[in-house]
Amino acid sequence: AHPRVFLEMSEHGEAKCPYCGTAYRLKPGTVLKRH
Repeated sequence: AHPRVFLEMSEHGEAKCPYCGTAYRLKPGTVLKRH
């Protein structure tokens, strides 16, 4: 297990964990809300 991290999502809704390399992708149609 690794520490909890916050992933920065790309414009295409993809992110990769810096510790384990797992790739994440949002479901099609998901809208990102930016600050």
